[in-house]
Amino acid sequence: MGYSIEQDAVAQLIAFIDTGLERGDLRDDEVDVALGLARQNRLLKDSQYFAEKLAKVKARRATGVSFAPMGAEVG
Repeated sequence: MGYSIEQDAVAQLIAFIDTGLERGDLRDDEVDVALGLARQNRLLKDSQYFAEKLAKVKARRATGVSFAPMGAEVG
């Protein structure tokens, strides 16, 4: 039962991250935590996908480029 609860929590976390990426409203601390979990392969099959997306967000913010929602062009 513990594994099922953990999977449910991870599924909710994945949905939160995905929504935040789509809307472009993840805070810096949320990006950092989510990126850490993704790099530790804690986001199930989505770990690699989120690691790449979140690393791009972090890199853009480090250069001062504002974050655009996932799929949007940054000019």
